Order: sequence, then C-alpha cells, then structure tokens
Amino acid sequence: MQNTQTDKGCILIVDDNPTNIQVLLDALQGHGYERLVALDGEMALEQAIYAQPDLILLDVMMPGIDGFETCRRLKAEPQTAQIPVIFMTALSEVQEKIQGFEAGAVDYVTKPLQHQEVLARIATHIALKRLQTELQQKNRSLEKSEQRYALALQGSRDGIWDWDLAQGEIYFSPRWLQMLGFSEGDLPGKPQSWFDLVHPDDLDTLNRAVQQHILGETEFCDIEYRCRHKSGDYRWMLCRGVALRDKNHQAFRLSGSQSDITDGKVADSLTGLPNDILFSERLERILSQDKHQTSQFSVLILEIDRFKILNDSLEKKLGDQLLAAVAGRLLSSLTHNNRLCPYQGSSLVAHMGSGMFAILLEDTAQQQVIQALVEHIREQRLEVVR
Repeated sequence: MQNTQTDKGCILIVDDNPTNIQVLLDALQGHGYERLVALDGEMALEQAIYAQPDLILLDVMMPGIDGFETCRRLKAEPQTAQIPVIFMTALSEVQEKIQGFEAGAVDYVTKPLQHQEVLARIATHIALKRLQTELQQKNRSLEKSEQRYALALQGSRDGIWDWDLAQGEIYFSPRWLQMLGFSEGDLPGKPQSWFDLVHPDDLDTLNRAVQQHILGETEFCDIEYRCRHKSGDYRWMLCRGVALRDKNHQAFRLSGSQSDITDGKVADSLTGLPNDILFSERLERILSQDKHQTSQFSVLILEIDRFKILNDSLEKKLGDQLLAAVAGRLLSSLTHNNRLCPYQGSSLVAHMGSGMFAILLEDTAQQQVIQALVEHIREQRLEVVR
C-alpha cells in the first residue's frame, strides 16, 4: 500500500533505542517529512512493504536481525529494493562501512548524530531517488514510443528519412532504399547520397523547397520530383517533411516520408501504357549514355488518321475503345513469342496523347529489321464494334 506523502517525502526510522528515535524525530520536526518508526528489523520490513517510504534510516546493531541483514532483505524484495537506505552506526571500522555498502546501503551517518548532516544526507538521497524514478518513467515512455515507431516503419508503404541537420547525417529506412532498388549499406548516410539521385532538372526545386522550410518560410516541405533508381530509370517521388525547431525557432532536425507516385505520373489510365513523360525520360537516359558506348536505337511515331474527327463525331467511348485496341495490337506485335515479329530487343510502347503512339526500340543494329517491324504493324487491322 502506498503511503500518503508530504511534499518532502516519508522517512522510516529503524532503531531499537527510543532515545535515538526521539532525537531523529526532533531533528526532522518542521522540515516537511512524514515520519514512521520501527523498533527492529522484522518490523522495518513490514513497514517498508506497507508504507513504501522514500528513505530508510537504519541502525546497524539491533536485536534479532541486525541492520546488515535487514538491508539485504529489503534489497531482495522487489517492492522495497529501490528505497535508499542510510545506515546509522557508532562503528568506526572501515570494514564495517564496506559491509554496509555491500548490503545495499547508499550512505551512512556516524553516531552521535549531527542534525545538519543527517538532514543534508536525507535531502540528497531523496532527490536522487526521485530523479531516478523520473528517468525510469521517461525511459519506459521512450521505449514504448520507439516500439510504436518501429511498428509504423514496418507497416508503412512509404520510405522514411530522418535528417540530423547539426551532424549532417541522414537515415534512410529500408523501405526508402527498397523503392529505389538499394539495400541497407548501399548508400552513405549523408544528404548528398540523396541529392545525387535526384534528376538534374528537379534538383534546384527540391533544394529550394527544403531550404525554405528550414528557414521557416513554409509550414511543411511538400514536393514532387524524380529520383534515379539503381537500374538507371527515374521514378517519380512525393516527398513530405517537417522540421523540429529549438526555442529560438532554429531547425535542428528534418524528418519525413517519400512515396513512389510513378504509376500515377507516367501511366496512361486509358491504355495502360507509359505516357509521354516516361517515354521522354527513357529516351533522355539513352541519349545521355557514354559517347564511347556503341548503342543504336530507333523511335517510331504512329498516329491514327483523322482520330480527332472520329472521336468528335462518334461516341467518345468508341474512340477510347479504338485507342485501347491499338495499344493492345502494338504490344502484341512486340512480344518475343510472336513468330511474325522480327524484332527481339528491348522496347517501350507509349501513348503520347490523343491518337498518337511512340515506340522506342533499343539495340537496333539492322535497318531491315526495323522496316520489317513497321510493315508488320501496318498490316494490323482493327475493328471497333459500336
């Protein structure tokens, strides 16, 4: 049972000598402590478990179990193990004092007792105990927060990043690395590792957004940009972050998430094909390759004749069906298991908008292969049933 304590705390005095007890009661009088008394070790153990005092003043020489054994039993009991014990002793031998510390005492005072010394030792150890209790509670709270954070990381589909602005170090979660094709340990924990992956055309925009938020000009950091995958392709990312600030409103930490929004950015919802953004990025990557690398490629542009007239004069859903049908035929023409298709290299089919499509053929060394593919596509016949 927990005692009802005063502001200063509760002191349990353990001594078999009534005179000594009265001296201590008088010394503590008027200093705001609640005072409890026990006349021997057995009574002290019962009182400590029941009242849960903040500190115990314990005599060494007592009938029955002495102070050393009483202290050992207090420390062995989980309910009383954290209560600080100060020995009161007339013994002056060093070995006796060592024995007291080994039993679990935090301090000792020598008889005859000096009031100011006793009060100072009591105040010090009660303050230390309360500080220790506060730290334990904070550690438990921190441990729970860390567990929740770890579970959130595991369950999140977003990549998490945490930037220590003062130390110039950044943490990338496993999911952040995974969405760009990397594993833990592949990238140094430095901001430059991140910025080196950002598309050159988006780097200034990202830097500006980050700096504006660090300076407090924006409430959040929220930006879309392209980031290079380990494969070399660029993926569209949505980055959100917020700064932690000190009492002077200076940012010292920046944390946030990163989501892969490539599908929504580069996929055409009607045909399911990549759109002009992804096509341009793939073509740009090929053009930026090392000049010394021998790489040949071809680009085919196809447009449905009079598609706008068709789309405007007929029901729109018929125009949509036509686009989807053309997309399907183009894809089937380029499948490697198509015996009629002469091209077996890497390809990308994209819907560029309206009735226009584009095909990127990589590693094309023979012009006759491309010509045969063009003829094969021209020979395709489409029917759209109204």
